[in-house]
Amino acid sequence: MFQSILDDRSRSIDFICLLIFLDTFYFDVVLLNYIFFILVFKYAILSLGSFYLIYFRNYIDKLNLK
Repeated sequence: MFQSILDDRSRSIDFICLLIFLDTFYFDVVLLNYIFFILVFKYAILSLGSFYLIYFRNYIDKLNLK
């Protein structure tokens, strides 16, 4: 669910760059604040999920990399 929000495809990045350009030179774009918080929330959830897998589920031990 979280990986599909603001994917790394060109059109998403181009749209965000356009909003940043408009915000910098013309007027205040409130949508940028929401995009920023969505990105922070997305990567925080992904980071916490990785932390959970590695430290609490012993994911590395289950891989048998020895």
